[in-house]
Amino acid sequence: YCMEPTTTLDHSQDEDDEPHQQQDGHSQRAEASSRASPSSTSQSESSSSGWTCEYCTFCNPRAQFLTCEMCQMVRHGTTAERNATTAVQTTPRDAPPSQARVNHASQEDSHERRLIQERFQEMLQLQREMEQSLQFKSPSSSIVPCCSSA
Repeated sequence: YCMEPTTTLDHSQDEDDEPHQQQDGHSQRAEASSRASPSSTSQSESSSSGWTCEYCTFCNPRAQFLTCEMCQMVRHGTTAERNATTAVQTTPRDAPPSQARVNHASQEDSHERRLIQERFQEMLQLQREMEQSLQFKSPSSSIVPCCSSA
């Protein structure tokens, strides 16, 4: 919370610094608060509703402001800041697969297995036919199958 200032403001420098402050982009509200009399400044600062910016150490008189009036930095510990950090840290999870996708994938797998089995049966049938054709072509061959009894 804001503490009462220990020094008073020198108003003679305010007039000289005015063009410089406007070039820096400070708002007129910030200029007005810096020119305020020490008694009015200390009254607003001594109230428990003010807060001190951790970045520029400016004493902001209104607790409802979420950003510093002087430097526009976000007030630490505010809901807006927590939401901003949570949004950055949260990574979306992958959605669980839908039942339709699971069913489609299992249908594709079963179709692929069926095609493999059919192809295997075709190859087995071709091999049997080839063996039979070799046996009929050369019955007088000296090569005897290992499993036959002669």
